[in-house]
Amino acid sequence: MKEINYLSKDDFFEVKLGSMLASYDRDILTTLYQPIIGYKALALYFTLWSEVKRMEYSPLTKHEILLKEMDIGIDELYAARLKLEGIGLLRSYRSKVGKSSATYLYELYAPKTPQEFFEDIIFKGLLARKIGEREVQKLTMIFSSPEISHGDYEEISASFSSVYSLDEEESLKTITIKSSRGRKTINIRSNFAIGEFLKEIVQTAKISKSSFLPEDLEEISRIAVLFGFDVSEMSDIVSRIFDPNAVNHIDYDELYNMAKKYKEGNSLILDSKDEVNKEYNGDQEFAKKLNMMTQCSPIDYLRIKQNYTNPSPADVNILNILSSKYQLTAPVINALVDFTLTMCDNELPKSYIEKVGASLKRKGVTTALAACNALTRKRKPKPVENHAYHADDQNQTAQENTEEQISDEELNKLLEGF
Repeated sequence: MKEINYLSKDDFFEVKLGSMLASYDRDILTTLYQPIIGYKALALYFTLWSEVKRMEYSPLTKHEILLKEMDIGIDELYAARLKLEGIGLLRSYRSKVGKSSATYLYELYAPKTPQEFFEDIIFKGLLARKIGEREVQKLTMIFSSPEISHGDYEEISASFSSVYSLDEEESLKTITIKSSRGRKTINIRSNFAIGEFLKEIVQTAKISKSSFLPEDLEEISRIAVLFGFDVSEMSDIVSRIFDPNAVNHIDYDELYNMAKKYKEGNSLILDSKDEVNKEYNGDQEFAKKLNMMTQCSPIDYLRIKQNYTNPSPADVNILNILSSKYQLTAPVINALVDFTLTMCDNELPKSYIEKVGASLKRKGVTTALAACNALTRKRKPKPVENHAYHADDQNQTAQENTEEQISDEELNKLLEGF
């Protein structure tokens, strides 16, 4: 359901800094964030930033003034505000005054540092979607610190202890400095809502939130994305393997195995009649395939590729390795599966798919489109292992193989089909 816009030009607002902001943040915001959020959202951020100084003299200001300063309408302002909130640059609070008016508090937060930005697959992926991976690679070079060559110079810098003595300032031992405002950033929400999961498991299984470590929640989220589980389904799975008497309440291997069994009995396949938000537009088959790669979990995608039959345990294990060991996103795993099935005669040789997956990881590929572009640029494939996989073989190991070199001509034909 679409959220109702309560914002009015007659509503008052005040701005506060949730973290320290520096001048170099403007370069980060303009170069890295603007392609993602758009120029209007960026203009709103900078305008609110400038309002902080004015608030020293006039704590409250009407939104009408903000609209005039930016020369935009109230709907445009509201849309820009949502983009800032969604990307983690702004938090908004509302206090109702009477029946028809309200006062808003806007809290500005610093953008991620360039290193944090490029290490975050979500932010890097969003930027790549807007400007392309090649430009992203250029930006990583621009924002990286160049190595300084010292040549024949010998370092003679003084050490801390040779210059300063804490004994001279005994008061330093007793003074505790508290800073209420540091360089804070806000983490954006992932597809799997951990907060909603915790609420669900507290209500249905009576398991306390404090029982979960951060790494537990990270693994739960990963498994949920891999298999395509929602909050309710993941709560059911976790409650079945949760051991309150163990030091580590969750056994990750047991969690994975339970999720796999649950999936085999309750497979979730996208209904073609369902309404979905398409990331790639167009009626071409390639666009449809990209949308399917983006929307499906890896388990569902492989099941669809093999005529809606459940994947073999060996194939499911391969998908888990791509997710856990190589930390590939679900759309990238789906693209890799599609490519490998095409290249290897509808088989998934473990060593082959791992080598290609490792290559995608090194390149920082995070989207289905980027994965397809990277894979179809290959011209000299490595030897392919010709494994004999059987879907019904529960103890499949497939160790025996023969190597077969694919020629460039054969590869080009396969890529055309892909």
